Amino acid sequence: MHKHPDILLILANRHRRDYTGAGGGQLVHTPHIDRLAAEGVWFDKAATIFPAPGPSRMSILSGRYPAADAAPVTLAESPLGRCLAAAGYALTEITPAPGPEGLRRTAERARDALAGGTGPRFTLVTLPELDGETDDLPAEVLDLYRGKGIPLAMHHAAVTACDRAVGQILDALAATGRAGTTAVIYSSVVGDQFKFRDAVNRGGHTCYDDCIRVPLVIRGPGGPAGVRLAQIVGLHDLAPTIAAMAGADLADADGESLLPLMAGRPTAWRRALYIHNRHLRHIAVTFEAEKGRAYYGTFPPWDQRAIWTGRHKLILSFDKGRHSLFDTCIDPEEEFDLFGAPHRRTPMDELTRFKDTMPLVRELAQEMAALAEGVGDRAGADLAREIARSADPLHRPAGTPFHHL
Repeated sequence: MHKHPDILLILANRHRRDYTGAGGGQLVHTPHIDRLAAEGVWFDKAATIFPAPGPSRMSILSGRYPAADAAPVTLAESPLGRCLAAAGYALTEITPAPGPEGLRRTAERARDALAGGTGPRFTLVTLPELDGETDDLPAEVLDLYRGKGIPLAMHHAAVTACDRAVGQILDALAATGRAGTTAVIYSSVVGDQFKFRDAVNRGGHTCYDDCIRVPLVIRGPGGPAGVRLAQIVGLHDLAPTIAAMAGADLADADGESLLPLMAGRPTAWRRALYIHNRHLRHIAVTFEAEKGRAYYGTFPPWDQRAIWTGRHKLILSFDKGRHSLFDTCIDPEEEFDLFGAPHRRTPMDELTRFKDTMPLVRELAQEMAALAEGVGDRAGADLAREIARSADPLHRPAGTPFHHL
């Protein structure tokens, strides 16, 4: 990797890892992102550490675990922006163009920004949310999916339109003659579960792979090409990586630079990723049939902590919320919650076929507590220790609801 390259970071919103050809998507067309992966390093186990657009973006710009209600900051105000400016980098931030044809107009603004400027520069391009609005999707993109029996055709089309915008930005970079001295990074702040699991959480707010796992590719001048890495990385690793590229000093980061992994140098790396979340909950409707009335109320959200090892994922909730355990080796869609097997009752008693999962739960909870302590999250550490030390994590005081359906 060349020292002090120009750096271009392109961030999507609601782009899942498996909605790319490089990430294994069989139906979606993403030729420009796939080419970027072929020319650089693809991180197969990349995930956000907070699956909500605002907090995830903050983790990218700081390298730290963000608060759920952290106020948004500009690139120039962020820890990453400040350290890059101190290292002599010019900063340019392209925000999503609102309204119809936002993707096209954002790509055009990025093109104009890349055409100017001298010296080392860092350019952040944030693309509009992939919401599948038809007025932002060219007919030739829609024709790839609609009427062909492809589920979620509009979102497939939105992803392909996003890929085309990435291609336009890369073409604009090539036209400047500086592509050979520019590191290019593409990712998404969060994935999407399309209201598959509930009617409230869509673009984020759950710890399922649908929302946390995102595409991440880095193409660097002088860097490796066609490399796929299997280590677990978080989006909070991007800030220290970018700072290391620039020779800048980023203080107090929780993430780690990815450059040693990209260079193939032996390095101790994390076994698991620690994740924060605020899980939004349903609106309750209570009917009084005899009076013909309906009352509406919103359940408060559950703050959650999770640990992901690449195979197992333990999700713990505060405030008597739901706890879950998934084994993505046998259940990659995370549809079969193993928490409390074989003792937790389910409508079909299917958990009785499994061995006791609580030793694994306690082991993961202990590891979660250590990771929480490492980033100064005392509440998360206490929650994990409560589960690790409990003789019966399924036991709840009389009258306490247990939110497993």
